[in-house]
Amino acid sequence: QAVVAQARGNERCSRCASEYAMASDAAVASSAGAQDASSLSLRLQILDGSGAERRLDVSADRAMTVRDLKARHLGADLAAGWRARLIYMGRLLGDSEALSHIPEGAYLQCYLQRSASAALSGGAGGTGGSSAHEGVLTAGWA
Repeated sequence: QAVVAQARGNERCSRCASEYAMASDAAVASSAGAQDASSLSLRLQILDGSGAERRLDVSADRAMTVRDLKARHLGADLAAGWRARLIYMGRLLGDSEALSHIPEGAYLQCYLQRSASAALSGGAGGTGGSSAHEGVLTAGWA
């Protein structure tokens, strides 16, 4: 009987220990979630029409706008005359949209196109293709 009582005591202790561990893990996850509630991890797939593809894992604040995200992670491309379009779930994201509606770990596709002025001036690094034609057509209508 003493052995049975001891086994039951150990069973309760191990059950309490596992319940404590689960509660502790939940508390840690909750506090980490509270710290990271404003932070968002995203994956960018960047295509420039040349067939080359870049992928970036980025962190952003949920209060940021699409414009802010572009400036932070695509600043060099924008400065080189590229125009960036971000697509999520098949929908073009507007520059003034907040990132708050995009879920954690989402993939955003980013299409880079030469702006009309860069295409007309023969900006370095042009890939030809539809983006260069778009610049010429746009200039014809101006």
